[in-house]
Amino acid sequence: MCTEIYIGTAEGVELTVDDSPSGLWITPLPPGPRIQREFMELESVYEVGSFMGCSCGLMFGEFSKNDPTENHEQRKANVRELREILLRNSEHIVRIMTLVNYNLQFLEEYTRLILDLDSMNEDVTEFSFDADRVYEIWPPGELGPARLSEIFPPVILTKDDIGGTAPEVFNYRGGFVGKTWQEIEQRKYEDHSDAFCLMELNSLAQIIPGLLLAGMNAPGSMLDHSIESFSNSEKYTLFLERLAPQQRLFIERMMNFLNTNE
Repeated sequence: MCTEIYIGTAEGVELTVDDSPSGLWITPLPPGPRIQREFMELESVYEVGSFMGCSCGLMFGEFSKNDPTENHEQRKANVRELREILLRNSEHIVRIMTLVNYNLQFLEEYTRLILDLDSMNEDVTEFSFDADRVYEIWPPGELGPARLSEIFPPVILTKDDIGGTAPEVFNYRGGFVGKTWQEIEQRKYEDHSDAFCLMELNSLAQIIPGLLLAGMNAPGSMLDHSIESFSNSEKYTLFLERLAPQQRLFIERMMNFLNTNE
């Protein structure tokens, strides 16, 4: 079953594709009641498709690279062209929705994800949209995950870096020591969701990027709830005061996204 892809924009914004060299197409939904408008809670909605007639051409990876019949290069061209359109119109795009099952009726029921436009670059090895999701766009070079290592340079954590006295913090040391925040496994963040808010502020600054990304990748998890509680605490205010301006901006934007989609 094909994944349908819809782009919702602010009123008065027109998305068009003129003579697409790759076969990409974007068309507005016909006037009148449409279930996709109800799901997205927007009036201005466009459907997106590929050279294949449906959206299936907007994905590529090893499966297409290794099979000449899968038109790997044309798939990449479709994704590249869509990225350019999203980039040009990112300020006016409210959300992107992917639909397959049509079994979720309300916007708040859909898992929300960040679509980092860097993930659609020419040099990536694979790309696809997840089914039944709502995406918000992060333009490249702004606050996307690709910028994290610049904003929060990864350092290898030592035992002394994981400061705190609670037992949960000591458990953290076993899975985190000797790694950077980039190398710590998603499940480690989730398994110890109750520990990071007990850590010393200097220790927290070493792993906060990985924590927030883990929370985004596990919406509705205990980690997600712990992050929300932390963002409403006095310790969070003290933590922000220690950050550089660019770091603080990133953390506040991430927290706002996570809490909005709780």
